[in-house]
Amino acid sequence: MNHHPNSEPVPLFASAAASANFHSVSLASGLTTNPYDSAPPVPLFRRNPAANDPFQSTNSYDTFFGSLRTGTSTLTQNNPLHSLTSSTRSGDIRPTIDHILNQPPPTGHHLFSSHATSDPSVPAPRRDFSAYKSQLPTLGQFTTSDNFVTSFQTRTPKRKERTPGMPLETPSPTGAPPKRRKPALDTSEKLKKIFALLKDLDWTIGEFFHHLFSHKDEDNIPISRSQSHGLIVQNFLAGKTNYTVSDIINLWMTSPYGSGHDERMFETETSYLDIRPVRQALTAFAVQASADYLGSESKTAVKPASGLHAVIETNADLQDEEEETTIQWMDLGNAVPRAAAHFREIQRVAFHFLNVMAEPTPRSRNGVITIPKSRPRENVVAHCLSILDFCKNDRARILPLCRGVLYLASCVPVDIIAINSRLGTMPSVNTIKSALKGFSQQKAIAIRTRARDVSVIKDSKCRLRTLLNILIFDNVQHFLRQ
Repeated sequence: MNHHPNSEPVPLFASAAASANFHSVSLASGLTTNPYDSAPPVPLFRRNPAANDPFQSTNSYDTFFGSLRTGTSTLTQNNPLHSLTSSTRSGDIRPTIDHILNQPPPTGHHLFSSHATSDPSVPAPRRDFSAYKSQLPTLGQFTTSDNFVTSFQTRTPKRKERTPGMPLETPSPTGAPPKRRKPALDTSEKLKKIFALLKDLDWTIGEFFHHLFSHKDEDNIPISRSQSHGLIVQNFLAGKTNYTVSDIINLWMTSPYGSGHDERMFETETSYLDIRPVRQALTAFAVQASADYLGSESKTAVKPASGLHAVIETNADLQDEEEETTIQWMDLGNAVPRAAAHFREIQRVAFHFLNVMAEPTPRSRNGVITIPKSRPRENVVAHCLSILDFCKNDRARILPLCRGVLYLASCVPVDIIAINSRLGTMPSVNTIKSALKGFSQQKAIAIRTRARDVSVIKDSKCRLRTLLNILIFDNVQHFLRQ
């Protein structure tokens, strides 16, 4: 049994607490006149976490004190735990929480003080746990911070607040403390690092781009690149990155660092490879690339299978070509809409450019915007392209031939037809006459074929009938003379 150096032996309750790995403490000495006026609270039990607390529930509390079968000191009649020790010695009953708490109230300064003088013959009033609990702090035995009463409830650990803007720390599966992430670099810091690296490599931005995108050396031999290099370039050129080639070109065209060289914009004579400023090089590249594509479109448009050829001759050398491109009178009637559809499909870039050029300026009259409709743009653009194609290939003449037939039928002087032929708007007079002869021959062949076609049919009464083609000619000249 543990003994205080300056007081009487410690009661059984304190001894039992010491056997259960609790610390026995010395109590404050001295008495006051008020039995409930005590010294500052002295904790009797060691503070244990909720997981190690032997008194987490009422059952644990009863089990602990019920296990104390024998004691090492004699309790006095004034001790509130007298009945507890006597009953536990006999081992007949197990003490309960009500048995302990419904003891007579203490009369001395301390609950376990040997100076208590309560009369055991006087029955003590029954007290519930709440009433007894309210007196414990005033007796200097327990405080609300001690792990006696509060251990019946599980404490919720205080949640650590996270500073706004800081990343969440993911616990390491190995138990090691998580590594602190470095703050992300902003754009200017990243650019500084790239510029410093280029300076260390003695490269300029132009050299970096040249070696990044070049696929052949100066001798036109393919350059071997790594797979990662090829994937990076391929993703950028295919538009699979956040910023595409069009975004970069737009930044180059609008950057103030590239201004000041507008005198050679959209250069047509000098190759764009020989132009160094960015805006002049880009505009020259656009013009020259468009010109090359327009030339390839016109080559496709003037081929015999395109539908613009108007072959009337019956020469043996052109027999195969005639079967595909020979025109008739009906082809002259719908030549304009058919040619416009052809230009819109095959020469779409040229058709678009000419449409933009021929778009009339809107006019405002009395607050109403009007667009002139006297000259439809599609017809004008179709005739312009037909003239250009006729200049490229003299057999692509469907629309110029229509205009020449109209002039000749209108008895226009031959000199005017010759001038238009010189300008490329219509064929020559001889070509127009040979075309008319070809049309007349086609008509004569059709009439002969129909005249020889004698059909025998059956009427509604099942009688055989013969269909004959009858041609009636009127003497128009004689009628006009009369």
